[in-house]
Amino acid sequence: MFNTSNTIEISANATDNGAVGAILANITFPNGTVQQLVLVNSVGNKFNLSFTIPSLPGNYNVTFIANDTGGNVNTSERTNFTVNDVVSPQVFDLRPIASSAFEFNSSIEIAANVTDNVAVGTVFANV
Repeated sequence: MFNTSNTIEISANATDNGAVGAILANITFPNGTVQQLVLVNSVGNKFNLSFTIPSLPGNYNVTFIANDTGGNVNTSERTNFTVNDVVSPQVFDLRPIASSAFEFNSSIEIAANVTDNVAVGTVFANV
């Protein structure tokens, strides 16, 4: 389980009786968008890259695509990971200002500014 904006490693070990051509990773986002990444051979049989998780909580699926220089392709390797939004919203500029005094039967504004790194769902005021 990861948090939005975390940077994670996407990696695979790939071997072939000939030569490995390219290793790709298709990442399917929770909204159905697919991003294709080209993994880089880092050491030995390991192919990897860094991936910064966007501000989109949910389940991500990764399909690895490996091919060799002979044109053979393997798309059977898959994994997934879950992304959560664990950053609390920021609440500021509250109305009325603390310890304010008002005339009886006057109208007042009850308000707050709320921001979040992903999205603000619902804001409640308990009176």
